[in-house]
Amino acid sequence: MTTILHKYTKAVLYSTTADNLREADLREANFSGADLREANLREANLSGADLREANLREANLSGAECLTAVGKFLRICGSRHAIVCVDSETISVGCLRNTLAWWVKNYRVVGEQQGYSPSAIEEYGRHLEYAAEWLVRVNGGIANQTGHSDA
Repeated sequence: MTTILHKYTKAVLYSTTADNLREADLREANFSGADLREANLREANLSGADLREANLREANLSGAECLTAVGKFLRICGSRHAIVCVDSETISVGCLRNTLAWWVKNYRVVGEQQGYSPSAIEEYGRHLEYAAEWLVRVNGGIANQTGHSDA
């Protein structure tokens, strides 16, 4: 059973008998203030969902439809796959999920393994640089495990 609680009031915002929310249809859901830590939202439809003030730390948003969702996360539409950045521990590129530090170290190898062109690999390197900068801004000058110093 999966239950999503408001992070302050602990009121139940959503409950299901499913073990996770993978591929769930959560269009237009109001998860404002929800505690979604470590939630498996892989390939979920979050179109129009309100995720403002939601705790998405380590939530799996790989492949989730969140283009029109509102919340504190970054979604970059790359030439091959979307990048979803929740925090420095949770970066998804397409269906692959890892930490920002791991992606910065391994994006070239992964790109080659996935058949990306050299220009696409460089593109994704720039997207990851931007994600690191974004994390510094939203975390008040701190991007954990990225090698970036405080702003």
